[in-house]
Amino acid sequence: MPFDTPAPAMPLTRTAPSQAIPTLLAEVHRHLPDQASRRAVLARAEEIARGAGRALRGRAARRRMLEHFASTDATTGLLNRRGLRSRLAERLAEARRHNEPGVLIFVDLDSVAAIAGRFGAPGVDAALLMVAEGLRHAVRADDSVGHLGAGSFGVLISRIDHEAALGSAARLAQAIARLTLVFEGEAERLAVSVGLAPFAGNEPAEALLDREVVA
Repeated sequence: MPFDTPAPAMPLTRTAPSQAIPTLLAEVHRHLPDQASRRAVLARAEEIARGAGRALRGRAARRRMLEHFASTDATTGLLNRRGLRSRLAERLAEARRHNEPGVLIFVDLDSVAAIAGRFGAPGVDAALLMVAEGLRHAVRADDSVGHLGAGSFGVLISRIDHEAALGSAARLAQAIARLTLVFEGEAERLAVSVGLAPFAGNEPAEALLDREVVA
C-alpha cells in the first residue's frame, strides 16, 4: 500500500459479532486519519472478506457433496442404508414429539437370483434401477426410499397407522408387479415381497432397520 510512513499498530479488541464492523471502522478512522490510506485499508479488508466468503461457501458445498455421496446408493441413486437410517432417526424423533406413528416398509425383489442367472450383474443393476424408479413414483413426495443392499429396499412413511400401512405396502407390491425387465431382448417379470416394521418413535433406528415383520 502506498503509505509514506508505517501505520501505527491497531490494538485488537474483543467485540460482539454485531459490533465488529462498526468497531473496525472506528479503529481505522482513529489510527489512519489520511483518507487515501483509509480507503486502501478498507478496500483490502473488503477483498479479504470476499475471499473468505468464497472459501467458506466452497467448503460448505464440498461438505454437502461429500454428505450426499456418503448417503446415496451408487447403483440406484436412492438413499443407501446409512442415508435411510439418518432419515429414519429424524422421523422417529418427529413421531415421538408429535405422537404420530409411522412405518418402514421393506420391499425385497424376489427374482434377483433368476435375473443374475439369466443376465448377470448388469441385468441385476437394470432390475434394481427399475424397482427404484417404480418405488419413487409410487410414494408421496415426503416419503423416503432407500436401497438397503442386494435386492432389498426400504420405504419410510410418516404419519400413518398400521391399517393404512398395509394398504400402502400392497400398492407398492402391485406397482412393481406391473413392471417387466427387458434386457438384451429377453423379458423377466418383476415381483417383490413386502414386510412392515411399524414405529411409534421410541425404537432405535438401526434396530428398526433390522426388524422386519412380514405383512
